[in-house]
Amino acid sequence: MVLKLSDYKKHISIAVMVIIAVLFINYIYTHISDFKQLTIANPLYILPLLILVLLNTITNGIIIKLFLYKYKIQRVVWTLNCNLFL
Repeated sequence: MVLKLSDYKKHISIAVMVIIAVLFINYIYTHISDFKQLTIANPLYILPLLILVLLNTITNGIIIKLFLYKYKIQRVVWTLNCNLFL
């Protein structure tokens, strides 16, 4: 079985993603005491923050969609091959 260049890119990107996830988990594990000491001044600030993040994400998507339409750029659909994990 001969692998194409796109197959190598998929494997490399998955390997990089796994490495980043492992490093993130290791960082959280080694600094868990620091995270336990964090306090939030007012828990009511979390809801407006989440709403603002969601609105920002939605508006960025709309702006990107409008630019793609205005300049007649074909939309690229980035999908993950689900058979890769089966």
